[in-house]
Amino acid sequence: MNPDTLEEYLSGLLGQEFGPDSRVRLTSGQRARLVSWAEAQGLAINRSVVGQAEFTLSEALSEGSPAADRSLRKPSQVPSTRPAAAASSVGIDIQRIDELIPVSSDFKSNDEIAGIFSRREISYAETRADARETLAGLFSAKEAIRKADAAYVDVPLVKIEVLPDADGKPRFADFALSISHSGEYAVACATRSTLTSIEQAGAPSAPKPIAPVTPERPKVAATASEKQQRRNEQRKASGWSGGLRLVLIVLASFTVGILVPDIF
Repeated sequence: MNPDTLEEYLSGLLGQEFGPDSRVRLTSGQRARLVSWAEAQGLAINRSVVGQAEFTLSEALSEGSPAADRSLRKPSQVPSTRPAAAASSVGIDIQRIDELIPVSSDFKSNDEIAGIFSRREISYAETRADARETLAGLFSAKEAIRKADAAYVDVPLVKIEVLPDADGKPRFADFALSISHSGEYAVACATRSTLTSIEQAGAPSAPKPIAPVTPERPKVAATASEKQQRRNEQRKASGWSGGLRLVLIVLASFTVGILVPDIF
């Protein structure tokens, strides 16, 4: 990239002159515009450097290692699933509108805006009372999603498409989103719930209460009087049993005497 080209762009973006060794500080919105502009121009910048809090133009033009430099890579698709590692994740972002959205009558023809927002997002924003405010809110939601899930850091912002659902609420994948505006600022929060492997298999039911156990009374050796009482009870039972047998025998004999005549 021609250093003069980058210097000219940053001078226009930030309203001040820059040289090769000038220190540059960008907001997330300004950084997104720079990356989108460079992509539209077919120019390569070291995104790992541009993503730092402060950098020089010379550093931005340096070549980064494949592992560290994420410059303008375009994944084929947005990640849809991730291993469940935590109960939930939250991201939040705030953006000043005028730092992100330049005054433009046709956002779709603006290379910087078209590299950040999809055509459907731009079309939706243009139906709202303040398109710039709406776009800034959508951008904050995109950044909040990246902060809530690091898998989206390498995904171009244009592929993180935030649109209203049937109820008019902002929606993307399985994130719960909330966008708000105040004056020259837009703010958004993204929350994503993730289940652990145990929860995915099914939450265990609540343990059943354990019934109290009544301790058994210790066995005590029977005394002599208790033994004698038991013997008396056994004799009494035996006596009743013997008497009953005798009555049954008499009744049986009497019955036989009636039914069978004496043949002798």
